[in-house]
Amino acid sequence: MIQFKLKKKKATLEFTVDDLARAADTTVRNVRSYQDRGLLEPPTKRGRVGIYNEHHLERLKLVGHLLSRGYTLGNIQELIKAVENGHDIRQLLGLVSAISSPWGERKSKHFNLSQLALLFGPKAPKSILDTALKLGLLEADGTGYKSSNPNILQLGVEITKAGLPLDKLLELFVDMRADLLRLSDRTVGIFVETLDKYGNGLPPPEDVERIAKLIWKIRPLILSALEGEISRALELSLGKFVDDRLSRVIAHVLEHAPEPEQMAEWSLGSHIGDA
Repeated sequence: MIQFKLKKKKATLEFTVDDLARAADTTVRNVRSYQDRGLLEPPTKRGRVGIYNEHHLERLKLVGHLLSRGYTLGNIQELIKAVENGHDIRQLLGLVSAISSPWGERKSKHFNLSQLALLFGPKAPKSILDTALKLGLLEADGTGYKSSNPNILQLGVEITKAGLPLDKLLELFVDMRADLLRLSDRTVGIFVETLDKYGNGLPPPEDVERIAKLIWKIRPLILSALEGEISRALELSLGKFVDDRLSRVIAHVLEHAPEPEQMAEWSLGSHIGDA
């Protein structure tokens, strides 16, 4: 794990801008750009040459690391400003990770047109593909398509093979996604309320780690609660619709069943025939 120490110590190493860029595995253009944005302190001037030190190198490595993790330069600017005001960058990154990291493991998968034909069936209408693209279950990827969550896509296909029409299943997915988004917005609102009490600023350093730990603790509990409630809702729906339908079927069978006396006669007749 990469660790960055931003506390200043006496610098011993010195670099020209070319040497600094090379040591940080970046470009001179990036060094000057970060300096213009205030992400990097200006060098010490010796005549007409700017001299950088190991503090500049540490800062450049930090910026490069954060960029590789998907942070924008604006995000990095705010993080560095927070660190300079007394925050611990590892705790800040821990809080950001607790809030924004994926809630489940996803492995994307590429499909060519032949694989999609096998997946959906050769007679599937083009509207099925269009709907899957619109929902983000598939996205164009070169000459084929990519699914960021192939498990859901495969699950839908398996359910379709069991007898449910794929177009109806995709319609259900649209409604389900909208309902879950509303529920998720309300859930995330609880976290937002926790942060709102700090106004537009960051929580104080002593609260950052506590809030991150709280969010990490709550995340699996929310998923477990959702799974439990979805299971309960499905059981109620099955009881409400399927049980009612079965009751009517059974009632119909009983209504048209022969009388007991007639069944006895049939049984007796079969025995006589056997004799």
